[in-house]
Amino acid sequence: MKLASILTTLLLVAGSAHAQATFTRLGLPPGEEPQNPAFSDAYGVSNTGVVVGSMYVPNVGFRAFRWSAATGLVQVNGINPESQIFSRAITPDSLVTIGENTSPQLGFRIVGANPIEGMPFPNDIDYDASSAADVSDNGNFAAGLLSRVEDGTFRMARWTAATGWTDLGALSGDYESAGNTILR
Repeated sequence: MKLASILTTLLLVAGSAHAQATFTRLGLPPGEEPQNPAFSDAYGVSNTGVVVGSMYVPNVGFRAFRWSAATGLVQVNGINPESQIFSRAITPDSLVTIGENTSPQLGFRIVGANPIEGMPFPNDIDYDASSAADVSDNGNFAAGLLSRVEDGTFRMARWTAATGWTDLGALSGDYESAGNTILR
């Protein structure tokens, strides 16, 4: 009887510690067309509730977005006007966003209110593209990939604010690899 009472108390305490999950519709970009529908995908969320992702805007292409309860859905444009852009991750404090930009094919980083900046690959003799998939909590490191010119393979890579991209190679026996996550 005493054991049952203790277990019931533990279950009630444990159950009350969990908040109810809620889902918020972030919205769609403008320009919905039946044959060319708009859509959006969320990829990262910060501890402050800011969400980053990508959206398809009909007759424009892919654009990144940043959403917060205060601002709603805000489009983020690429390095060039014709760039397709995909936000992939955000730091817990909402300060740094990273992702992939096309034309040129570069990983990108946005720090605070500063403009988008490319994360150039080491040199255009060995590599022709970079892409960032995850960012460290402090925003100084990213995981991603480099595309090699020699054989067109993707190589897992690490980016740092101090040194830029470093090719980490491929896993043994693997033709292509990519860095997708930073362990915390």
